[in-house]
Amino acid sequence: KKETGMSRTPIRDALSRLEQDGLVSIKSKKGILVKPLSFNEINHLFETRILIEPFALQEYGYTLDGQKVLGFYRKALNLKGTETQAENFALDDEFHSMIVNNIPNPFLKQCYAITSAQIKRSRVFTGAYKQGRLAESNKEHILILEECLKNNWEAAADAMRKHLITSKNITLSILLEHDVIKLEN
Repeated sequence: KKETGMSRTPIRDALSRLEQDGLVSIKSKKGILVKPLSFNEINHLFETRILIEPFALQEYGYTLDGQKVLGFYRKALNLKGTETQAENFALDDEFHSMIVNNIPNPFLKQCYAITSAQIKRSRVFTGAYKQGRLAESNKEHILILEECLKNNWEAAADAMRKHLITSKNITLSILLEHDVIKLEN
């Protein structure tokens, strides 16, 4: 408190939130540990996304704001490859969130929200180790958006499913290759 001029409450709240998001483990008298990613967690994370995101497009894509979809499409086409990782991650998050936030089912939205921190975490690991993945992912987004602009929701859902399966496979291979992942829970 003396060094920062802050009370401990905001720090405790922030740490509690990180623990709730599954990013850290707080051990009494031992400290705070960053939780390693596990093979099962990555599988479960993508399993959840593969169930929700294609479903959102197939069942509710027709309710997406066409101007928003067109805006994302134009942004994706105009990416030059000079964007920072943070800019790419933000755009990726915004794209996927747009689709999920369109779902009128609050339970599915809540389920996706629970995975949000882990999604961002896996993105950062993937982006740090796989050169060119952000550009590949952008091309996959363009294919999804093209189908959305055609109002072809089944094809958009299929493209999303392929995108997520590709992301899952690349994430797992990178994490295993770089020994960043633990194989058990």
